[in-house]
Amino acid sequence: MDLDFTKLILINLDNPLYTLSINQIIWIQTFIAASPNTMANIITDINNIISDNTINIYDIPAIIKLIADIYNNQAIKVELINSKNIITFVKYSLHILIESNLFILPDIEKKVIEYIIDKSIDLLSLKIEDLYENKKLNFKKCIFC
Repeated sequence: MDLDFTKLILINLDNPLYTLSINQIIWIQTFIAASPNTMANIITDINNIISDNTINIYDIPAIIKLIADIYNNQAIKVELINSKNIITFVKYSLHILIESNLFILPDIEKKVIEYIIDKSIDLLSLKIEDLYENKKLNFKKCIFC
């Protein structure tokens, strides 16, 4: 794999295809600056999931969860906790992965892949938002202890 995922993420931030807000762009840039090895780790971990550099349609939800978990854990470490930005960044990263041809995709319609990604992101967003709400509630309870 000779493409640099971090570079792909950064050079496409202002691409009108992805419609990121200024705040989302700044958050992504800050996240990457605070955790420079995260993107390389994602590619390494995805390579561990897939065989022969081809993403199987059944691998897509596992890859989405993997990316979200890495971003979420790293965001907590560098104190850039923002569930909506993490969800947006996961979706943006997946589109970059697909568009960049970093991996070979199965011969199915792009619409099917986009549908799987969107539905997986919807489910994931529920989990991430619940996680942050629980952390906020626990923090508020501790303040009043």
